[in-house]
Amino acid sequence: MTQIDLKELATRESERVEWKEDVADVHDLVRSAVALANDYSNLGGGYIVCGAKEAKDANGFQSVELVGLTSVRFREVEGQLMAHCRDKVEPPITPVVNEERVESDPERRVLIFIIASTGYAHCYRADGADASRYWVRLGRETREARDGLLRELLVRKGQPPPWDRRGSTTASQNDIDLVALRDTLQKMSLWNPHKSIEDYVSAKESISSFVPPLLLQDGLDAWRPRNFSILLFGHDVTKHVPGAYVIFSVYRGKDRSEPTAERREIVGSILDQTRKIIEQLNAEAYIA
Repeated sequence: MTQIDLKELATRESERVEWKEDVADVHDLVRSAVALANDYSNLGGGYIVCGAKEAKDANGFQSVELVGLTSVRFREVEGQLMAHCRDKVEPPITPVVNEERVESDPERRVLIFIIASTGYAHCYRADGADASRYWVRLGRETREARDGLLRELLVRKGQPPPWDRRGSTTASQNDIDLVALRDTLQKMSLWNPHKSIEDYVSAKESISSFVPPLLLQDGLDAWRPRNFSILLFGHDVTKHVPGAYVIFSVYRGKDRSEPTAERREIVGSILDQTRKIIEQLNAEAYIA
């Protein structure tokens, strides 16, 4: 079972998280699940957290109080949502179920559904409804997709996968820097010491809930890294993505009409580029 930090989750963008306190309406819960799976804003899916009360702190910012659900209500909500997602959503979706303890009350649990984005447009026909309806997530709101919004959703789902998730046409598995991959996973607290680094470089293993595997199967016995895998962990990124570099320019005058004093090309993975750019900015951001 994946460990989820709810305090950290509360700081994320609201488009990816739906907080429910007592879950009075299972249909509302399923609509949110369908909207997250449809992933209109291409955020990668999201979470539905049941047994969490949304409030505001003294400064008016969002805060979350974990009140939890009783064991009976926990199983009831889990069963209802999974049954609706299986039988009344087309095509069906299968949320990943997780639970977290409530520190102040050991008899209650927080129920978490992890909804991954899919390549399909899902619709839901609730009990007593005359037709199936499509739902999308816009900001903090789950809204029915009608007219132009529905057409846009269907167009987006009919297109090929985003470029970053497609397989590289020039790279092979050997072009992934295993040392860089391991160091990054360790820094992100995603490294499992019981696995080898080769376990993560596969077409089945994902490094997190919303990230596809680093490799994509190409034929029966061939695997290619996805484009994002090369951008993040490639040995020679510009060999496969020629434009994946940064030009860092320093202008000594008051604006860009002045002659350029320095021009530096920053290459490497986008993680290396980010680190190098921060170092360059820190070197230039001094106070006289």
